[in-house]
Amino acid sequence: MTQGSITKILMVDDAARHHPTYRASITEVMHATVDFATTGEDAMQRLAQEPYDLMILDLGLPGKSGEEVTAEIRRTPKYDTLAIIILTGNSDPRTQQRLLDLGADDFVEKGGSPDILIARIRTQVRNRLTLKRMAAMSVDMETFVGAVLHDLRNLEANIS
Repeated sequence: MTQGSITKILMVDDAARHHPTYRASITEVMHATVDFATTGEDAMQRLAQEPYDLMILDLGLPGKSGEEVTAEIRRTPKYDTLAIIILTGNSDPRTQQRLLDLGADDFVEKGGSPDILIARIRTQVRNRLTLKRMAAMSVDMETFVGAVLHDLRNLEANIS
């Protein structure tokens, strides 16, 4: 996910009748693709098959709950950069705290304003892009330091 590239979103919601509305709301204003899963198990299978930048995750799923999916994702290192926005009608602070502690990145109220959903998606995309840039800078710095040390060793060997 670089600036100008397509953001890949996986939305996990068992209410399939809402999928076209979510897709249209997101893709009308963002350069994104939106895929859907209707169960937690399906979501984990899709994640294993292809990388996503962001997941919008309903809590009340049949089978594996959104909370269980969040915990499983955060236990899996290859999903470290996957942003998770919880889609919920539950505004209980204790529930939100528990989910944040599990690794959720943000919350969106079910049935809320599409503009708020888009703003929260954009914020998570921006955060992930910053993390990726920082990781790349770290690799560049390690490469630079390695090259400088190599040159210093060669210089030292030639002086001796």
